[in-house]
Amino acid sequence: MVVEEPFVTRRPFLFVVLVLVILVCLYIPANFIIKQRSSQHYSAQLNETYSEVWHWFNIGSPLTSEEKDELFDVKYKGSSVIWTGELLECRSLGKLFSVRISHRGTEFSDVVFSTKEDCTSLPKGSKVTYKIELVDLRVNVFVGKNGKFISSPA
Repeated sequence: MVVEEPFVTRRPFLFVVLVLVILVCLYIPANFIIKQRSSQHYSAQLNETYSEVWHWFNIGSPLTSEEKDELFDVKYKGSSVIWTGELLECRSLGKLFSVRISHRGTEFSDVVFSTKEDCTSLPKGSKVTYKIELVDLRVNVFVGKNGKFISSPA
């Protein structure tokens, strides 16, 4: 009777490499999922006014377009802010509502965000304080999600 030596003792280097490859294949997706879930639940609260943030992103800013994109991605994206502005529109999208806010006193919105709160009864042009999580900056408009109204006219 011939007894064969196990693969582990015949080729120990290959066995170690094979085990490492399997561990890496399991670790990368698990790590990605864990990081994605943790970033969704926790967002930093920034204590900066709209004007302080807008200073870095307006046309007269000393930053280049690339620097603005990098600054937004590093410092502001995913962060929560509490700002006060003029309500331009609240439109129903089914279970969500789309909100447009102006901070510069124009008829054009500087902030757009979604919320689950029904705000269609709020008067247009009223001052509202709201909290949002910043997700993007598009054509000089801050885009947010998970909006909540902190104070609004009765």
